Amino acid sequence: MNYAVIMAGGTGTRFWPASRLDQPKQLLCLTDDHTLLEATIERLAALIPLERVMIVTGDKIAEEIARVIPALPADNLISEPLRRNTGPCLILSAKILIDRDPDAILVALPADQVIKKVDLFQRILREAMALAAQEEVLITLGIQPTYPETGYGYIEIGKSAGRRNRLPYHQVAAFHEKPNAQTAEEFFQSGGFLWNAGIFVFRASVLLETARRLMPETVQALERVDGRFDRQSIKRAIDQSYPGLAAVSIDKGVMEHTDNLLVFPADIGWSDVGSWTSLSDLFQPDEHGNVARGDNLLLDSKNNIVYAREGIVVSLGVDQLIIVHTPEATLVARRDDAQAIKKIYDELERHGMKKYL
Repeated sequence: MNYAVIMAGGTGTRFWPASRLDQPKQLLCLTDDHTLLEATIERLAALIPLERVMIVTGDKIAEEIARVIPALPADNLISEPLRRNTGPCLILSAKILIDRDPDAILVALPADQVIKKVDLFQRILREAMALAAQEEVLITLGIQPTYPETGYGYIEIGKSAGRRNRLPYHQVAAFHEKPNAQTAEEFFQSGGFLWNAGIFVFRASVLLETARRLMPETVQALERVDGRFDRQSIKRAIDQSYPGLAAVSIDKGVMEHTDNLLVFPADIGWSDVGSWTSLSDLFQPDEHGNVARGDNLLLDSKNNIVYAREGIVVSLGVDQLIIVHTPEATLVARRDDAQAIKKIYDELERHGMKKYL
C-alpha cells in the first residue's frame, strides 16, 4: 500500500513576522486561501487518500495542525519533542508504517513547497512508487534547475537506469552541498546536476534496513516505537528516544552513502518558498516590478515585496524593499537581506521580546 509522510516540523524563520513559532511557514496562506500544508495534501490526494497520510511535526504546533486538517486520523499525526532533522524523522516514520503495513511504500516530502505542474508531479510519483515496490531501491526527485542557485543542494546525475512510462531515471553519482556562485554556474551550464528538493520515494523496509547499516544508533533508539500501539504509547516511546538522537539529515545519514539510490529528473514548477523573495517567482510582478499580497497602495515604488495581513501597506518612493505587516509586528528590510531575516529571532530573544517570536 502507498503512504505519504509529510515533514511539517520546520520553523520558517525567514518569513517573520508572518511566520511565528506557533504558526510556522507551512501553516501560512502565502499563495492562496490554503496553507502550504493543505496544498501539499491536496496535490497528493489523487494518489494517496488522507487516511494514508502521516504528518510529522513538532509538539508546539501539533494541535494547530490537527485544527487545520481536522479530517486527518489522530493516529497519523506524529509529534517530535525535539527537532532532529530529517534522518530521525523518516526513520521513525518508516518504523511506524512497517509496524502497520510491512509492505508500505512511502512518498516523503516537505510540507512547505509549491509545485505548479501537479499532473507531471503525480505522474512521476506514480512511476516512482511502482518502481520502489518492484526493486530494492531508494528514489529521489531532482528538480531541473532554471538558474544557477546557490541556496540549494545539488544532485549529480549518474548513468541512465531506465525509463518508466517515458519518464527517464538515473543512478545518483553524488550529492553536493550548497555551492558558491562560480560552482553553481558550472553545475547549471553542465546540464548534469539537479536541485535537491528533499522529495523521496521508497519501500519503508528498504529505508529501515539501509539506515540500520548507516545510522545504527538512530534505528536502535527508535526500535522501542511500535506503530501498532495506541497514540499515547507511541508518543511516550518517541519522547524517550529523541533526546539521545543526533540531528542528521536523511541525505547525509543515508542517501549520500548508499549505492541503490535513483533520481527522476522533475521539471515540475517547483519552489521551496525559502524566503519572502520567493513570492516574485510565484506571482507575476506589476509593471514596476512589485509583488504584493494583501491590501496595499504602492506609490512611485518599484521592485518591492509587500505582504499585508489585517491592514494595509502604503509605500511612497521606495525601491528594493521587503515590507511585511501583521497585527503584531511589521518588518522593513532590504530585498537583498531576505536570507538574513532569520537572525531576527535571535535578536528578539536577546532583547527579551519573546512574545514576538
